[in-house]
Amino acid sequence: MRLLRGALLALLGLLLVYPLARLLAMGVGQGASLSWRPLLNSGGLAVLTGCVAAPAGAALALALERFSGRLVGLLGLGLWLLFIMPGYVLTTGWLILFSHPQMRHSAFGHAFLGAGGLAFLYLVKALPFSVFVARATYAGAGASLREAALVLRLPRWRRLGLGLRLALPAMAAGFTIAAIETMQDFSIPATLGVTGQVPVVTYSIYQRLNTTPADFAGAAQLCWWLIGAAAMLSLLQMAVQRRYRAVLV
Repeated sequence: MRLLRGALLALLGLLLVYPLARLLAMGVGQGASLSWRPLLNSGGLAVLTGCVAAPAGAALALALERFSGRLVGLLGLGLWLLFIMPGYVLTTGWLILFSHPQMRHSAFGHAFLGAGGLAFLYLVKALPFSVFVARATYAGAGASLREAALVLRLPRWRRLGLGLRLALPAMAAGFTIAAIETMQDFSIPATLGVTGQVPVVTYSIYQRLNTTPADFAGAAQLCWWLIGAAAMLSLLQMAVQRRYRAVLV
């Protein structure tokens, strides 16, 4: 058993850890110049997506957890379809809708083929992630919390307060997963073709690797930025979880 475990760890290190470590090591102590615009764009879009997806995901998760019926079933099916659908397929479908000249040259078309469309597609793709993690939070404590409130005959305002305390960690988890998913997505900006107007980190990594010779040092530095941003968001989410742990137990 130990031999098998050691072989699996060695295989994991060979296939994942070693190549990743080789790439990231190239970004340490290198003097490659980085543009701040992709970093700011990716960070801003991630925060915007998280701020919208977190309350929307928490509300949809609460509806899925508390209600039943055909409409709720269709909602769950739609979220799963969005979850498994590749980002480039979703983006291509919207581009086909705007292939008609009247749609493309309308005010909505101009907004879609720019930062507005990028933010919209990021939100649509990240929403299922936010719903699923928020629903896990509700499923873990929502039913027992409601039962305890009814047994203790708490007034309505107290029950609403407890519900809000439960929603906050759910929204924190939804914000974190939506923001990280947005920062690390490559297919949507590449397919939408707006990276010339709105450069983002993932496409900037691709551009540095697609040059001759490839700029591995610059790509590694951008990868470090993605890892650092994801780590900070995760720490923020864990801090909120610890702060409201009492309501989740």
